[in-house]
Amino acid sequence: MKKKVLYIAALAALTLTACNSDDDMATVNNLDIRLTSSVAQEATRAYDATNLWGNMKCYFWADQIHDTETADWISEAWELKTGNGQLVPYTNGDTRQYPTVNALNMYAMVGNFTGTIKGTAFPSEGLTHTVEADQTTANNYYKSDLCYATLGNQSALNGAATLTFNHMLSKFHIKLVAGTGVTDAQLTDQSTTVTVLGVRRDVIFTPTKAIGPNSTALAAMLSVPASPTVSPITVKPNVTDGEDVVLPPQAFTSGTSIIKVRLGGDDLYFKLNANLTLERGKSYNFTLTINRDEIKASATVTNWGAGSNENITLYL
Repeated sequence: MKKKVLYIAALAALTLTACNSDDDMATVNNLDIRLTSSVAQEATRAYDATNLWGNMKCYFWADQIHDTETADWISEAWELKTGNGQLVPYTNGDTRQYPTVNALNMYAMVGNFTGTIKGTAFPSEGLTHTVEADQTTANNYYKSDLCYATLGNQSALNGAATLTFNHMLSKFHIKLVAGTGVTDAQLTDQSTTVTVLGVRRDVIFTPTKAIGPNSTALAAMLSVPASPTVSPITVKPNVTDGEDVVLPPQAFTSGTSIIKVRLGGDDLYFKLNANLTLERGKSYNFTLTINRDEIKASATVTNWGAGSNENITLYL
């Protein structure tokens, strides 16, 4: 698992003294919150695998905890931005500190949300996240990713705490192979396009404050909008490493054409021979052999990220 480093704020002066309370907790003053992060399933596009894409917004909340009690600490979303492996306040100088006494439960999310999140309370209702219809650019691809992290019982420290983010959606990995009557040069020509068809591009995300949720709990945070946006998603043709497309978990029925390749003015389609239901945190890996008049396909499903111990063949 590759690490992504996120730094929040600047290091402030540290004063650490013994606490006189029965709880023997440390007392600190004016200690800024700083973070590093990892991703439970690493980033996908190899040319930016170790960093969150620049200028994405991240929203952060925290509760202070003491024994079995919790209370708001950062109750209004702290807006941060990413870039060059760092996460810094979106507004310069907008830092946050640890409480003098008590540890924190932390919650953070990155997504392409509808509406204003900055300065709002932790969501009590679902937020709409939308993946981009054009994912041929790295910027739009990363905007399409939805990630969530929690960290429990974090005491103030003169260093960085680590948040582990989870990918909340699914992805297709599409690799083209030149078949009969077709060359690699034709597949990578500017006129060649790859389109994923009939995609529901939005999802309702309702995070909870449960610390360290398992896969089932993470999946339960997602739901289908009442009036979903359905449209194609365009991705670059790739004959070397394949290309990734982020999309919400959803179902495609047998007989549906889900991928279209436009080659030399002709449209070729990959049609499912079985039902396909996408799961959160999974990668659906398609190798499409493009012949002059048809597409032949093989597919597997793995966990999203390197080091997957799962590799299941899909009979589609």
